Amino acid sequence: MPDPIAPKRYYGGEYGWVAPFILEVRNGLNLGKEQLPSRDAAIVPKIVEKAALGIMQGNGLNLGKEQLPSRDAAIVPKIVEKAALGIMQEGKKLGESRAAEEMTQRLIKRKENGTKEVWKCCAHLYSRERFLYKTLNKDMRFIGSTKHEPIWRSKIHTLGPFGLLLWDNPFNEKPNTNKLVYLGANLTDDQIATYENLSKHTDEYGSFQAFTSCGRDPQKAESMGNVLLIIKVQLAFTVDL
Repeated sequence: MPDPIAPKRYYGGEYGWVAPFILEVRNGLNLGKEQLPSRDAAIVPKIVEKAALGIMQGNGLNLGKEQLPSRDAAIVPKIVEKAALGIMQEGKKLGESRAAEEMTQRLIKRKENGTKEVWKCCAHLYSRERFLYKTLNKDMRFIGSTKHEPIWRSKIHTLGPFGLLLWDNPFNEKPNTNKLVYLGANLTDDQIATYENLSKHTDEYGSFQAFTSCGRDPQKAESMGNVLLIIKVQLAFTVDL
């Protein structure tokens, strides 16, 4: 998981169940604490369009403070629209307009199909070898770096709606416990030293700020970088793709 212009640390400070980027996206969309695509199917179509168009412009959703897709179905279409807009905008910046258009069309077609179908589409788009997951993750990793704050905040209204739809997994009803997964990463000597130092202080915690993909095969993970991270999942909401 290379990080070309990484902030000083590979991970950020400890946070609760909701990642800082998602909190900012929710605030930017004017969603309330209880509003998520998985709880409110009505907001899915709007979020999908924003995720697709969000790649193109980047306007707020003007949703209530308690709204989240998983809790308020009425807001889903709106978030979908924002997500679609955002994908188009980011794709255009990267010279990936054709790929962005293909992704947004897939997303928009499902905006009225309910939270679960929208989430499946987002998971599929994210897992493809395209600009979407690379751009989203690269910029989310800047969270916690004062120097790079303008970069990740610039994505709140473009890739943010898509990130919200992906994060709010309607199939995640129970957290996973006692699982062992592996993550291969390309780290600098300074980043490795940071991890080594953290391992000596069991009372300190850090968090991966971006969506983090791990695997069950240590050999495959090890081939992905110069460092193999062995992660024991004690209690977390995860998803198998």
